[in-house]
Formats: sequence, structure tokens, C-alpha cells
Amino acid sequence: MKRMFLTTFVCLAVLSASGAGAAGAPRPAAPKAPPSSRPTNFRISFVLRLQDMQSAGNFVVQDGAQANYTRGGDAPFEVKTEKGTGLEFKKYGTIVNCLPVSAPGGKSVAADCQFELSGPGRPETTFQVKPPMTFQLQTSFVAEIGKTTVLVDEPDRRLEVRIDEAKP
Repeated sequence: MKRMFLTTFVCLAVLSASGAGAAGAPRPAAPKAPPSSRPTNFRISFVLRLQDMQSAGNFVVQDGAQANYTRGGDAPFEVKTEKGTGLEFKKYGTIVNCLPVSAPGGKSVAADCQFELSGPGRPETTFQVKPPMTFQLQTSFVAEIGKTTVLVDEPDRRLEVRIDEAKP
């Protein structure tokens, strides 16, 4: 039975490759893509602040593509269980995922982005180990190319983003 399946699969693959449809009729030609202009790259720059922590970075991503930016490590945090108090290492750092798309007219960019900053906060424990803190934002926004956009402006947190066209 396995052999029959393989034979059928091979026959379908040959028909597909030959350009014949299910009834043996030729398939219509695929529509031609319109002539494309040179792809645009954007430089995404950000400054993310949560209390005493701050992270800044920049990266280049192509128009309509997604970029994932990650920077961080492990830090000790105090944990309390029924067995007592101890230390546990947890991940911290910056994560940015962003998908920019040129808006009509070419002077602005629509972006779907996710930002995260996590790390040790102010010491409040017996071991003077800083407790973990995290700030996350997932949003869609339109930014004018070459101008800074403030997405969050609160007393203990701030997020600024700038999108520029990256020249090759």
C-alpha cells in the first residue's frame, strides 16, 4: 500500500511540473509582477526607559519585513519558597520586534512593534538583590520618517522611536 501512495504522489508531481491541470489542460500563465522599485530599508532607533533602567539601540529592516532585536543575559533574583529563601537566575534585557511598512506618499511609515525591557529593579530584600521588573508594549503606529515619535511618556517609563530611511 505504501508503494501505491508513492506512485500516485510521483504522478501528481509530474503532472504539476509539466504544467497540465487536473484534466490535462494547460494552466494559464501566472500574472507577471509589476516592475518593482528598489527595496527600501529603514533604520529603527529606540530609547526605552523603566525607572533606573535604560536601553537604546538601532537596527535596519527592509520595508514590509520583520526584524527581531534581542540583547540581554541572566541576573540573580531572590526567591522565597516553603524551603526558604534563595537565589534564582532569570533572563533580562531588551527585546524589540518590528514590522515597518511604507505609507502611501513615502513620508511616513506604519509599524507594528513589540518592545520589552526587563531587569533588576531597586534592592528591597535581605540579600540586597534587586527584584525583577518588566515593561512591555505591543502597538501599531504611524511615524513620520526622520522624526522621533514618543509612544510612552509616564513618570517611571518612556519609549521613543525614530524611523529613518537607511541608505545602502
